Amino acid sequence: MARRKSVPEPARLKKRRQNDVKLDKKILLLQNSDIPMIPKLPFSRLVRETMQQYKEDFRITVTALSALQEACELYLTYLFNDAYLLTYHRRRVTLDRSDIRMVLHLREGSHK
Repeated sequence: MARRKSVPEPARLKKRRQNDVKLDKKILLLQNSDIPMIPKLPFSRLVRETMQQYKEDFRITVTALSALQEACELYLTYLFNDAYLLTYHRRRVTLDRSDIRMVLHLREGSHK
């Protein structure tokens, strides 16, 4: 069999691989950080607005608010992780609303 000559990598593919490495490093940095992904002030406003729908004079401590924020971020992280697994299973690259709906449907069915 004849040996193939090594063909130099096109600049386009090389650039894409470099971007993938940068993206992987950014993902690892975000996964290992303690900084919340949802900004505190908008999340606080959302929680207070939701609480006012039930009762006017609710109060919440800072620690309770940060615990609620951490729980929400953890839930959303696992939701998107499962949705991306479903996306890869369907042999697609882009996450779609239908993937998230399917994950929510599967989770709902597992609790009954």
